[in-house]
Amino acid sequence: RLGLSDVIYTMPASFFALTTNLANDVNTAKADPAKVAAYKPQTFLERLHANIVQEDRYQLILSGLVVTVIISLFSTVFGTMVGGVICAMRMSRRPVLKFIAAGYIWIMRGLPVLVLLMIMYYVIFASIDVNAILIATVAFGLNMAAYSSEMFRTAIQSVDRGQTEAGIAGGFSRVQTFRMIVLPQALRHLLPVFK
Repeated sequence: RLGLSDVIYTMPASFFALTTNLANDVNTAKADPAKVAAYKPQTFLERLHANIVQEDRYQLILSGLVVTVIISLFSTVFGTMVGGVICAMRMSRRPVLKFIAAGYIWIMRGLPVLVLLMIMYYVIFASIDVNAILIATVAFGLNMAAYSSEMFRTAIQSVDRGQTEAGIAGGFSRVQTFRMIVLPQALRHLLPVFK
């Protein structure tokens, strides 16, 4: 009887590759198939060179980095703008707007980003031919909006309420009080967290 750890068959590790993808010194040995079949990169640097440089996979890595930077920048801008709107709704005096904003924040913060990406790509935009980078930007931006709106709200609420009352008593309107008194103080609390 065989156990789970008993060896039944062993086979040496090997790989198959087109001769055009192998090193130049191997390509010169096309006349001798035994030399071509016997070529195996041994060291880590040889394997890295064979995978990244010889097969031009560095181009995939560079294009992936460019796409990552594009998605990061645009989703940050989009998420910040939507987060500001959600924050205003959450701090509104109207209960309906507060409820909608709180529900949005609760759903987005509880939903994993990968699930959100899959819902956006395979469900919402499945029947429309939209660029996948745009879908990823929107999905990451919507996720960031939930977090940034809470950061904005806590930064605004960290400013003493007496500052607002003093501004209104000094003759400023509510908008002027927020823009010239509350917002600069809130930004001082917000920026370290927002980075």
